[in-house]
Formats: sequence, C-alpha cells, structure tokens
Amino acid sequence: MPTETQSVTGQRLLVRADGRAVPAVVIDANSDPLPTVGGASEAHLGEVGGRIIRSAPASLPATSTTAYASGDALGAKMQLAGALRVAGGSGYLQDLTVALKTAGLTAALDAILFRADPAASTITDNAAAVVAAADLDKVIGVVSLTRITNLGGGTLYEANQLARSIKLAGGQDIWLALVWRGAPTLGSVADLAAVSANIAVD
Repeated sequence: MPTETQSVTGQRLLVRADGRAVPAVVIDANSDPLPTVGGASEAHLGEVGGRIIRSAPASLPATSTTAYASGDALGAKMQLAGALRVAGGSGYLQDLTVALKTAGLTAALDAILFRADPAASTITDNAAAVVAAADLDKVIGVVSLTRITNLGGGTLYEANQLARSIKLAGGQDIWLALVWRGAPTLGSVADLAAVSANIAVD
C-alpha cells in the first residue's frame, strides 16, 4: 500500500511499494492547492464502445410524378435534428440511406450536406437545385448514393462506411438536399419513404 511523504518543495508524494514516488496533490508553499490547468469543458466521462446517433427528418417532403431532370431536387431541403450530441459538436457520418416507394429506379442520387440551414438556396422539388453563394460555406460535402437496390416494393439508395468528418459552429442539426443525377419518374407524390443518417458522435 502506498505511503505518503513530502518533498522539499512542499509537494505531497505517494511512495509506491517499489520505492517510486508519484505526485498525489500539487500544493504550494502555503499548503494551498495550485490552480488546475486544462479543466474539463463538460461533465461527460465518455462511453464504452462509442455512440451512434440515428437521425432522420421529422417529416418527409412531397415528391412529383412528373419526370425529373438531372440536377433537379428530390423534395425540399430536410433537417436532421439532433444529429450531433452537443451544440457545436463533431462526429463522423457513417451511413446515409434513402428509400423510395417506386421500385426498380436506376438514376443516380446525390445528397448535399449543410452544417446550417441553406436559407438562401433554391431547393424545390422537381426544379433545378441551386446552392446560393451565401450558403457555400455551409456545405459539408456531397455524398453520392451509389448503392442502389431494387427491393420489389421500392428502391433503396445507400452510402456506407463513409467516415466523413463533421464539425458544426453551433447547434446540433445537419441539413441535406437530395439531387438527381439522372431523369427518373416516380410513382406517387409521397414517394420518399425514409431518409436516415448514422453518425458516430464525439
């Protein structure tokens, strides 16, 4: 069991069984604790195995049965609320999936990710998506949903194992816009069945 001693500088030391001394509590000459440097920014002790947040829009935008053109938005912009653990937090986007009710789709689909609401941009269903100059610094990046699977009752678009880093200036939300890179025709005005992201948070 360690025993306690004191150095000539007034520092309390613990002497281990092997004779090695290690600091116990740093004190000054008046036996007062010295100020701690680098205190914790939050009372979060960490989580064994990490944490994945699954984030999805509270509601899905309407779609169109009129043929889309390449570059058209699929639905309106979407907000992934609470995508990160804390305001101004960081993490890694691991997976992004989009499910549509129309089966057998083959047109490519991109997701533009934003760190804040792209309020100045034009993201209107079945119209050309235009990211305004004022919103360019909000763009996290573009994820190409390259894995397309016909599920019989619909089509699943996926991008997996992305490890795309995300850091927000404030808030916990991520915004996204879906953009066609082909010219599909959907079967209903409510064709978006699901949009979800898995994010490994710090």
